[in-house]
Amino acid sequence: MDSNKAAIAAIAVISIMLAAAEVMRRQGRRRRSAWTRPWIRRREEGRGVLDMVHRELASEDRDAFKNFLRMTEEQFFEILSMVRDDIQKQDTGMRESMSPEKRLSLTLRFLATGETYRSMIYSTRIHHGTIGGIIPEVCESNYRNLKGKYLKVPQTRKEWEDIANEFETIRNFLMCVGAIDGKHIAFSPPASAGSHYFNCKGSHSIVLLAVADANSSS
Repeated sequence: MDSNKAAIAAIAVISIMLAAAEVMRRQGRRRRSAWTRPWIRRREEGRGVLDMVHRELASEDRDAFKNFLRMTEEQFFEILSMVRDDIQKQDTGMRESMSPEKRLSLTLRFLATGETYRSMIYSTRIHHGTIGGIIPEVCESNYRNLKGKYLKVPQTRKEWEDIANEFETIRNFLMCVGAIDGKHIAFSPPASAGSHYFNCKGSHSIVLLAVADANSSS
């Protein structure tokens, strides 16, 4: 699997977990009124980090673009081409909708850093309630559009045998068709969850399991 496919596969897997965790977290969240502070509204004038990424970093500093979103511009637009129709919104009479580029960039930045919604307000000039609506939607679209291509399960006997043969040849493991590892994805559970997501480390999490082949490809 090349770097493009690896990056896209990682986004697809993480999106599954983030979307699931966000849905559960939002179950008990009460509705809040919109934030209309003047400095938030100045995002429409291009005064936010997401504008800087695409207007400046993409053309002036490609390494910084890659560091910010954890992928190249080519990888970014490859993913965008797959999810654009799902995350495109219509303009209204009151304001222009946020572009698909910004919605995807916001989500990728969140996945790359794990920064809280409230913290992201100040760099993006987007209210945390809006952020909380965009990220789960984009994650769900990532998963829906990428899973068939990048999370493919072997369908034939030969495909399984090829994987086993690679493990034997490369890793010296016999009769093996996958290496499994896990990671705790920390999140804030809904109040009704009780101790359901409480783990041995003293926090709440969902366990993300990944399976890789002999070439370390997910």
